[in-house]
Parts: sequence; C-alpha cells; structure tokens
Amino acid sequence: MFDTASLTDFWLRVLGLYFLVAGIGVFLQLDRLVGLVAELRTSFLLRFLTGILAFAMGVTILALRGGAGGAEAMAVTLIG
Repeated sequence: MFDTASLTDFWLRVLGLYFLVAGIGVFLQLDRLVGLVAELRTSFLLRFLTGILAFAMGVTILALRGGAGGAEAMAVTLIG
C-alpha cells in the first residue's frame, strides 16, 4: 500500500505543520493558554479526554509507521 519512507515523510510533514501552528498560537494567544492550563488542572474529565486523544494519536502514528527507517523515522516514532 504505502512504503515506509512515504509514511515517515507524511507524518513528519503533518507533525511539523502542527508544531508550527501550535507554536504560533501559543505566542499569539498566551492569555487564553493560561486559562486553558488552569481549566485542565481543575477538570478531571478534560484531562481524561485529552489523555485519550493523545494516546489515540500516538497509537495511530505508531501503527501506520513501518519498522524500518533512519533518523527521520526515529523522530516520528519518538513523537508517536
């Protein structure tokens, strides 16, 4: 279906774009981020749901990534 190199490149692009947008968002809306962190500390349900979402994304990345690869593949594996 897909070779390992193309999936690694795909995940590197997706994660790189996400980290870029998230980093810009942190700097542009720092006051909202402080409120979000405070809400995460007080709400058990919100922490639980974000944990499930993070786990599901990590499992998806690792399940779709092949076993072989170089440094780029290792970076995707560590993020996943």
